[in-house]
Amino acid sequence: MGDDRGELDLLGDVVGPEMRARGRLVVLEGLPDPRRRAILNPFTELLVQSLPRDRIEVVHLRLRSAFWRRFDVFHVHWPEQLVRGHWAKRIAKCALTLFLLLRMTVAGTPVVRTIHNLQPHESGWWVEGALLSWLDQLTTAWIVLNDTTPSPDPSRTTVVLHGEYSTWYRPHPDIECTPGSLLVFGQLRRYKGIDEFLKVFKKVPDHGLRVLVAGRPESATFGQQVEAIAASDPRISLSLRFVPDQELADLIAAAELVVLPYRDVENSGSALLALSLKRPVILPSTRSTEQLAREFGNEWVATYEGDLDALQLDGLIARTRAATRSPYGPDLQARRWPELGDQLADVLERAAAAVS
Repeated sequence: MGDDRGELDLLGDVVGPEMRARGRLVVLEGLPDPRRRAILNPFTELLVQSLPRDRIEVVHLRLRSAFWRRFDVFHVHWPEQLVRGHWAKRIAKCALTLFLLLRMTVAGTPVVRTIHNLQPHESGWWVEGALLSWLDQLTTAWIVLNDTTPSPDPSRTTVVLHGEYSTWYRPHPDIECTPGSLLVFGQLRRYKGIDEFLKVFKKVPDHGLRVLVAGRPESATFGQQVEAIAASDPRISLSLRFVPDQELADLIAAAELVVLPYRDVENSGSALLALSLKRPVILPSTRSTEQLAREFGNEWVATYEGDLDALQLDGLIARTRAATRSPYGPDLQARRWPELGDQLADVLERAAAAVS
């Protein structure tokens, strides 16, 4: 699990208004076609699968049908992914995005955006900014994953909660929790604060604790920095590579606690993944993480204020380990995908109806 969303093929099979006549709304999802991806993003796959098929026809971004097929609504998650890549791909993607924006402007096609982050974690070039500003102007409805995330227009914003992962990640039944084991997982990006967490952990005196960091670094340089920090503490283990879903499920099941020491967090699929597999999480205190703590209880979501230090971390780990939790895991009823799919379909249909 991480932020590896893959490259978009840009523009795709878009079915025409005849589908509307048969009662289904045609939605162009700003997501890679799963048929062209060796590695899938569980969140987007579960989201698309949850949409009611009698109401919504989903098509993914692909190149070959960009110039002749039609669609009713464009739904986008991470707009920056429409225009990013290595320089040659970036130029091609920007040109195709420009064409898509022109088409939607002329046709009056509504755009629905799901806000995952307030800003991209990495900055882009000026052409990206211009194109994404245009896309924002075309957006007619916003979806947020919790009620603490701000949007450009609250009157046109709907909360559709982030779904859970228990149907996608299934640990092997013989995996047992290892007391004292902490897990940090996901793509290793600087904003996640993993380097600073390891520096703090090295000062924690409890020699019964162990940390495993599992995930692919955003760059070789950052990976080397993490290795250098970990080298002097035998309690720290590193697996700096992409972790397949089954292996990740087993790693989470084997851990006693999951630590997500993000410097900046608005929504965390990794936290929902840990909770889905009945593992408590430690997170920095933000409006969204405090909401998680209220929803699931402090025994499942432990938060900390400000910069983490060794004394604070030691106490936080001890309290979380000592907390009493249900063996059935936290209550994820509000995070079930079928209900969330119906809610998303409602938003998409309202957006289409508003311009018809």
